[in-house]
Amino acid sequence: MIKRLQVKPKGTSTTLKWSKFSMASIACGEGLARICNLALLVFISRKLGVQALGAYALAQALALYLAQGIDLGLRHIGAGLVASQTGNICPIVHSVQRKRIILSIPVILLGYCYGRFGPIPNDARSLVSLYAISMIGYAFSLDWVAWGMKSFAWMSGWRAAVSFIGLIVTVFSIELFRTGIQIIALGNCLAYFFASYLLWTLWAKQLLNSKSESSNVPGTTIDWKPVLWMGLAMMANQVFSSIDILILGSLSTSIQTGLYSAAYRLFLLVLAVYYLIMQSIYPQLAVIPSSRRNFHTLQPYLGKIACAGIFIAFFMESIRTLLIHMLYGRAFSASIELSMPILLSIPLELVASFLLTSIIAWGQARVALSATVIAGISNAALNIALVPRFGALGSAYATPISFCVFLLVLLVCMGSSVSRMHLQDGPLTMPA
Repeated sequence: MIKRLQVKPKGTSTTLKWSKFSMASIACGEGLARICNLALLVFISRKLGVQALGAYALAQALALYLAQGIDLGLRHIGAGLVASQTGNICPIVHSVQRKRIILSIPVILLGYCYGRFGPIPNDARSLVSLYAISMIGYAFSLDWVAWGMKSFAWMSGWRAAVSFIGLIVTVFSIELFRTGIQIIALGNCLAYFFASYLLWTLWAKQLLNSKSESSNVPGTTIDWKPVLWMGLAMMANQVFSSIDILILGSLSTSIQTGLYSAAYRLFLLVLAVYYLIMQSIYPQLAVIPSSRRNFHTLQPYLGKIACAGIFIAFFMESIRTLLIHMLYGRAFSASIELSMPILLSIPLELVASFLLTSIIAWGQARVALSATVIAGISNAALNIALVPRFGALGSAYATPISFCVFLLVLLVCMGSSVSRMHLQDGPLTMPA
């Protein structure tokens, strides 16, 4: 969509660019991962029905929170440090992975307890609680190292392996052995462990061995303070993005959740390619000098991104009926009405994602936290107010309103904080 960003603020120039090879590397792996995820969704909806899809949607929503809890911002901090300090990769990896594994134990325990005793439909409890346990393999993943090194083929290949293995285990188990929906959790667990093992064996092990002799700060560690701020910011963003599913699951039924999830998937399907672009420019944003980290660097592109989003939204609105019937079947016809307000959020999300990626890459975790907390509270309040009366339709109409709030807050925060020449948080560094 964008092949070159070039801005000249106050007599200087900042160029962000990525090669077609990099984009192709990400697209191949991420494309396969998205196809596998969609195929699993379609398989569950057609084979097991709307209720099972609702339970799976709740399990996935919880898994996103668990992933953020395990990372606590460490994935973004680690990738930024690897991109800017390639000579210290070994101590960076050791420090980041040690913290992620430590965090995974209480986080997964809390996730299991939520699945067993939390406010979710009873028919979803077994899958949600088992799916929480299956996330343990995520703590061992090193895809963030490939991200920081701009080795996008390995990064996206790891994600493709996770999605592909999970799909194969689930489909073959249900078709051949007539297992229940709980097998999805086993597939997810095996997928994370096996994909992480492959990435370590085929790439990461050789990389760390080659860098171990050149590392000149073997005792370097990452302080908890920046990790905490970044983790809170990422968790707040996750709350904003997926609190609607959890509230819908607690205040309605698995059927309502399944219908809403099917409609929301069209929204995520559209954004898949755009998220690839955001991932590819993150390491480059992270190494921009502090003096050039300002709103003027991004301003010329916001209008173009918004116009592209409006065009995509109207296109998706015209084919949403065909897509839902083709993917899920006529049992999900109610999702057609739900998809209309959700798809209107596309241009809002495109601009917001661009701003948030820049804020995080520039070390402004507190700014990101403030914006996402405000937006998350508004999203939760809207869903709590609308879901009891309107069900899934209430969540659908809360989506574009919440994105309007999110974008407005991001613009205000960016204009008042990130545009300053001297940032409060400063560039990412490895403290001695």
